[in-house]
Amino acid sequence: MTNAAAALSILGGSFNAGSGGTTTGVAAFAKYKRDPEGARRDFYESAAVQKNIKSFQSSANEINSLEDFLADRKTLEFVLTAFGLESELNNPGKLKAIINSDPDDVNSYANRLADSRYGELAKFLNVKNEGFTKLQSADAQTEVIDDYLTNAFEVSIGLENPAAREAVFFLRRVNEIDSALEILGDLPLRNIVTTALGLPAQIAKQSVLKQQSLIDAKLDFDKLNTLDREEENASKTKLDLVNDDLSAVKTGLAAVTNASLELSTVQQQLEDLRIHLQDIDNITDPGGVLADEIPVQEAAIPELIRQQGLIAAAEKALLSTDPNLTRIDAIFKEAANVETQEELDGLKSEFDRLVTEITSADGFIKGSNYSDSTAGTTENLLLPSGDGGSGIDALPSAKATTVVKSDGTAVVTSSLDLSDFLTNLDNTNTAFQAINLGSLSSDISSAKTDFEAVESDFKSAQVQNGVNASSFAGSVSGVNFGYSLNTQSLSQGISAVDDGLTRLSKAAAVISEIRTLAFNAQAEDADIDELNTTYGGKLEELASLINDAGTATDGTNTFTFDNLLTGGTISYEADAASGKSIDARGGALDTVILGALPTTLSAGNANGILSDIDTTVTDSLSELKDNLVTDRKIFDFAANVADPLGAIDAEIRQISGDLDALIERAGDSGDNLLKEFGNDLKVVLGTLSTTITVDAQGGFKEDFENALSSLQYVAVSGGVAASRESILNDALFSVGSTLSRLNAEKFTLNIQNSILGEKKSSLTNTSGSAESLDFLKPLENTNYAIKFIEQYLVKKDLEAIGGSTTTQPKNASLVGLFQDISGGGGLLNLLS
Repeated sequence: MTNAAAALSILGGSFNAGSGGTTTGVAAFAKYKRDPEGARRDFYESAAVQKNIKSFQSSANEINSLEDFLADRKTLEFVLTAFGLESELNNPGKLKAIINSDPDDVNSYANRLADSRYGELAKFLNVKNEGFTKLQSADAQTEVIDDYLTNAFEVSIGLENPAAREAVFFLRRVNEIDSALEILGDLPLRNIVTTALGLPAQIAKQSVLKQQSLIDAKLDFDKLNTLDREEENASKTKLDLVNDDLSAVKTGLAAVTNASLELSTVQQQLEDLRIHLQDIDNITDPGGVLADEIPVQEAAIPELIRQQGLIAAAEKALLSTDPNLTRIDAIFKEAANVETQEELDGLKSEFDRLVTEITSADGFIKGSNYSDSTAGTTENLLLPSGDGGSGIDALPSAKATTVVKSDGTAVVTSSLDLSDFLTNLDNTNTAFQAINLGSLSSDISSAKTDFEAVESDFKSAQVQNGVNASSFAGSVSGVNFGYSLNTQSLSQGISAVDDGLTRLSKAAAVISEIRTLAFNAQAEDADIDELNTTYGGKLEELASLINDAGTATDGTNTFTFDNLLTGGTISYEADAASGKSIDARGGALDTVILGALPTTLSAGNANGILSDIDTTVTDSLSELKDNLVTDRKIFDFAANVADPLGAIDAEIRQISGDLDALIERAGDSGDNLLKEFGNDLKVVLGTLSTTITVDAQGGFKEDFENALSSLQYVAVSGGVAASRESILNDALFSVGSTLSRLNAEKFTLNIQNSILGEKKSSLTNTSGSAESLDFLKPLENTNYAIKFIEQYLVKKDLEAIGGSTTTQPKNASLVGLFQDISGGGGLLNLLS
C-alpha cells in the first residue's frame, strides 16, 4: 500500500487489517465523537439492550442463591458484562470461588487475583457476609444496569474497531487519573499511554521512578483530566482538610506501590528461574528439546574457552600498554623544551623503561598469553606467528572460527599482528636514546617517525580486539546452551578467583599501611616501640589475609576455597568429555611478601622495607591481580554462560547482587518501606479521626539474603538442581510474605481513600469518579485528552496496516501526508 493510500484509508475509514473489523480506529472514534450523547442514547434505547435490561430486572428478583445465579446464564452474563468479566461466563467453578470469597480478607481468592475486577465483583455481591441478597435491591440493580450499559456500549464500539473501544474506555477513566504511578498500576491504561507516547514495552524493566519520569516528561496531567484542583465552589476549610487526608493516603499508597512493584519484579524473576530449574533435565538431555544443538555445543565448548582466553589476554596486554604509549607521546613534547643534559638524560631513562615494559620477552605484549594446560600450548592473539624466544606458539590460523549452532552460526575471533609494532617501538627507543642536545629538534623529529606507525598499529589492535570481544559476547548470547559442563569444578574455580581478588585488595590496603609505618620509622623522633607494635599487628593481619582462604557454608557444613594467593596455578576441569580445563594463575605471596618482610620494624630496616614494597611486593601484587582478573573472564564465560546449571546460579547471584539497588528504587516516591531499619509510615487522617500505620518491611533484606546465602555452598559442593530449587523457594517465601503484608497495607489505604473520595464528592457537589456517572450523561473530557487518544488511534491504525510513525524512514512522507490532509492543525496535529 502506498503512503498516500495508507493515509487516505485511515482518514477515510476503511482498511483490511486482517482482524478486529474493517473500520479504522480514527474513523470509528470520529463517528462516536460527533454525537457521543446521542450514541449512548441510541444504544440505550435499542431493542436488544432494553430486552436485556428488562430480562435482568425480572430475573434478579427471583434469584435467591449462588447456584441459581450461576445457572441463569442470561442474568450471569448481564452482571459479568457490568464488571467487564463477560469472558468468564463459561468458568462457573472459578466464578463460584470468586463470589464466595471474603471481600474484607486481603488474602481471599478474589483479592489475590491480579485483576482487581474479580475483587470488585466479590465486594459488590458480598455473599460471604450478606448471603445472595444483593441483586434484589433496587439500588444494586440500578448500579449493575448502569455499569452494564457502560461496558456493553464500549464493547459495541469495539466491534467496529478494538482501538476505538480502548479510546472510549480511556476517556471514561482518565478523569480519575492524576499521576503516572496510577497509570503504571493499571495495565490497560499503561498499554494505551505508552503506545500513544511511543514508549517501548522494555521500559517495564526500568525502575518505577524512571518509568514515571518518562511518562511525566511527555504527559501533562493538569491538561489531561477535569479534576478540579482549585475547588473554588466548596467550603475551603473542610475541603482543605479532606484534600490533606487524600494527599496523605496518596503518599502512603505511593510508598506501598513502589515497594510492591519492585518486589513483584523480583518475584517473577525467581519464578522464572524455578521453572527453568524444574526443566533443567529436559534442557540438558541429549535426546531432549536441544537434541540438535547439544552435539554442536559439545564440540564448540573447548574452542570457545580458548577464544575467550585469547581475547581476555589480548585485552590485558592492550590495557597495560595504553598508558605507557600515552606517556611516551608526552615525553616527546617535554623533550622539545629541555635545556640541560641532565633533564634530557632523565627523559631518556624513563623512555627506555616504558618501552622495555612493552617490548621485552616478559613485557606487556609477549607476556600476555593464553596458556592451555590441556593442549600444552601458549598462544597470543597479538602475535599470531608466535615468538620462539618467549615460548609463544603460532596460532593454527589468523582467524579462529567456531560453529555454535546447528544452523551454522559461528563465533569468529581475528588476530592482529603487532610484531612490526614491537620492532618500530624498539627503533623509536633507539632513535630517542641518540638525541643530542645540540640537534634536539631534528633528532626528535627523526625519532617520532617510527612512533607514528606504532600509534597506528596499536589503534588498529584496540579496535580489532574490541570487535572480537563484542562479537564473542553477542554470538554466545544467542545460544541456548544445553550441554552440561562440570558445574562443581567451575564453581570452585570462579569462587577461588573471586576470593583471591577480594583478599588481594584487602592485602594491598594493609601493605600500604605497613609502608606508612616504615616511612614514619625513619624520622629522628620516631617512637619505634609504638610503631613496631602497630607493625606487628598489621603483619599478623596481612598473614591472615594471604594464608587463610575464604569459605562457603550452608549453616552446617563449610567448604574452603583453594588459596590462589599461595597455591600457585590451579587447574579446574570445565568439560569432562574433552578434558578441557581452565587455569587460575595464582601466586606465592606467602614467600614473595611474607617471607620478605622482617618480623620487626626498626629504624635500621625501615628503608629496606620501603624499597621491597615499592618494587618486589608491588610488582607481585600487580601481576597476580592482572592474572586473576584475566582468568576470571574465562571462568565467567564457562561457569556463568555456557554451563546451563551454572548460568542459573549466575542469575540468582545477580538478583542477590542487585538487592541494594532494588531497595533503593523502592524509595523513589520518598518513603522507603524496604529499607533496613526504616521507619513505619504514619498516615494521619484528621477528617476520619484515625491514624494508619504502614509497617516498614526493614527485615526483608536480611531474610532475603539469608534465603540465598547457601547457594555458593550448594554450587561448590556439587549440589543438584533440587537443592537450588529449595533455595529459590525460601527466597520466594521471603518476597511473597513481604508482598502479602504490603498488599494488606494497600487494601487498608484504598478503603480510606474510597471513604475520603466520597467525602470530597459531598463537599464539591460533584460525582466522585467517572464510574459513578449515569450512563446517559456525556463524558466530560479536556481537548488535550481527546487529542492524546486520537494520537493513540493513529498509531494503532498504522500498526494494523504495517506502518509506523517513528521507526521507518519510509513513513516520514506518510506522516507529512496526514498533516497535509488535516490542514496542519486538525486531527493529527498532536503532541510534539
